[in-house]
Amino acid sequence: MSSCSLWSSSKTAPHSEADDCLPALLPWHCMHPEDKVWYPLLISGQKFIGRVDYAASPDGSSGPGPIRRYWFATVSQS
Repeated sequence: MSSCSLWSSSKTAPHSEADDCLPALLPWHCMHPEDKVWYPLLISGQKFIGRVDYAASPDGSSGPGPIRRYWFATVSQS
């Protein structure tokens, strides 16, 4: 079971300028990497559509493998 905590991170990732715009209290270290792209759209109330394609898990487990590609786009509210 994961030891994710909302208040502390057990993993460290390289910091980028985009990280400064993300809510600090979300457990990004426990989430999928593409969540940093679509989650801010969700939080801001923007309508969006997207897709994430995963490769097969390298160890043969039923969980997702590495991300192959992803895209997200905002939808006009007209």
